[in-house]
Amino acid sequence: MLNSEFGNGKKVNLVTAFALFCLMMGFLFLIAATPGSQTLAASALLAFGALCLSVGWFYSEHHHHHHHHH
Repeated sequence: MLNSEFGNGKKVNLVTAFALFCLMMGFLFLIAATPGSQTLAASALLAFGALCLSVGWFYSEHHHHHHHHH
């Protein structure tokens, strides 16, 4: 049985994890892609991952600097 006080995953940012997953999968798809629609799909996945990463980072920084936790 797992200890209920075990804090695994409590500090994981899901947006960052998802963005990194998209970037890694896009990179792997790009390696195996044939020219044409597969390359376009892999590039779109890379762009989506980069967008998620930058938006998540911006939100995290904005939230951290403009909202004070009491």
